[in-house]
Amino acid sequence: MSEYKQFSEHDKKVLLKIFRLTMILILLTATFFSFAQSTHEEEISPVANHTFTVLKEYDSFSNRPIHLATPPVKVVFWESAWFRFSAGFLIVGILLFIQRLRVRTIQKMRRAFENELIERNEEVLRQVKTVRIHSDSLLKLRGQFDSLQKSLEDQIEKTEKSEQTKANLLAMISYGVNSPLNGLKEISSSLKEVQLTKEMHECSAAIENHVNDLQSAVHDIFDFAKIEAGQIKLDEKEFNLRRCIEDVLEVFASKSGDIDFDLVYRLRDDVPVQIWGDAFRLKQVLTNLIANVLKFTQQVEDIFIDVQVVKTEGDIHTLDFQIHNSGYGIHYESAVSMFKSSSYSDNLSNDQYGGTGLGLPTCENLVRLMGGTIVMESHRGKGSTFSFAIKFKTDANRFKGTENFETDQLEGKNVLLVHNHSISLNVLKDQLQRWKMNVTAAASGFEAMKFLSERSSFDLVITDLKMQGFDGVQLGQAIRKFHSSLPVILLSPKDNERAKKEGDLFNSIISKPVRQAVFHKHLSRCVISFDRYIAEASGQ
Repeated sequence: MSEYKQFSEHDKKVLLKIFRLTMILILLTATFFSFAQSTHEEEISPVANHTFTVLKEYDSFSNRPIHLATPPVKVVFWESAWFRFSAGFLIVGILLFIQRLRVRTIQKMRRAFENELIERNEEVLRQVKTVRIHSDSLLKLRGQFDSLQKSLEDQIEKTEKSEQTKANLLAMISYGVNSPLNGLKEISSSLKEVQLTKEMHECSAAIENHVNDLQSAVHDIFDFAKIEAGQIKLDEKEFNLRRCIEDVLEVFASKSGDIDFDLVYRLRDDVPVQIWGDAFRLKQVLTNLIANVLKFTQQVEDIFIDVQVVKTEGDIHTLDFQIHNSGYGIHYESAVSMFKSSSYSDNLSNDQYGGTGLGLPTCENLVRLMGGTIVMESHRGKGSTFSFAIKFKTDANRFKGTENFETDQLEGKNVLLVHNHSISLNVLKDQLQRWKMNVTAAASGFEAMKFLSERSSFDLVITDLKMQGFDGVQLGQAIRKFHSSLPVILLSPKDNERAKKEGDLFNSIISKPVRQAVFHKHLSRCVISFDRYIAEASGQ
């Protein structure tokens, strides 16, 4: 509205003309008044004789008149009538002029306001018209959306019915297949107790392995169908994380002895052992991931599960699970396709390792159901790592990390640890140090004998069975020859025949994968026995 406060060029010209005329009129008037003042004097009354009668003394009047004369009086021009009339006329003219200017300004403002109002009304009408057009379009789109939504709902309903039917059918098939498979497993287990030839034992073991693979495939298909149908719900309960992982590793105990690799795990110090979650589904994920690792493994030293806390919010801990292996490895493109059902790395891997191809998709769906995401890193020829992070609720009053194992008998004891797999060596060393033991690590039997020849202060020797060049049995024989009283614990694959045959060389034999509670129990027993022997020897 700033234009209303300014005059146009036309108004400025009119004002300038009026101002000039007014100034000319004022100058003419002032000149005329000055001339009139200098040349003319006006008397207020002419010279006249006035006769007065004077009162004499004694209150009598005199008969002789007295004559007085009044002088002429000058009148200033601004007190004249004609000046007052001219000044009044000028003031009235100026006031009328100002009033006219105000009226013209107001009229101009009104016209501008009316023009702007008309323009705005036209704009509003255009917008209303546009809104009506869009409204009609939206109504059409709404109709199309409702139609599509109804069609989609019908399709979803049909799909859900189809998935439900498929899940029910697969459940029936799974139940029907598992029953005879369980029977075959029982028969295979019974054959182990019967005296059979070596070939028959191998056939029995092959039957058991194939039955286990077939059961695993049936379970994969059944779980995959249930997940796709949205029928799986988490059953969250309190469970022991350490025992959960140890149970998973125990499943692969016999296979680790056949392929010659170690299954080890580590819980970091800040990891809570007692947690709330679905232990069954966590076991299923870990089992499937390890099975997939074995499926693509040719040469591997260890399969290592590493668990650590990545975030803590009150009693909620986010645990990161990493499953490492140093095996075959796969290309990135193949790694991506592995998370799709019935996908394989290549024909060689498919023929050599087999499987349903549903393990990783099932794992991915289960981890997503638990609020996490699986990440895979792989380098062909170097191995791969699967990792996922899941939130678990914990109890602050529960034990963490090393739990409540007694360390009084173990504290300060000198241990010689022998293992040719670096990861297993480091994990076992870390565990022994948590129990406050002094650990000397040797990567081979030859290095262990070197330490034994240089030092005689060891209280215990822990050795793995399968080591290249100088294995655990040979090391045990050498120790018994030169250090007959020194306790030796052997770490052996489950049901290893050589370990059973040479069992007299060792104070204890622990089956792998090593359970922490069992490990602690055997250590304590050997240390106590050795201390008793030393005390008795000193007493003699």
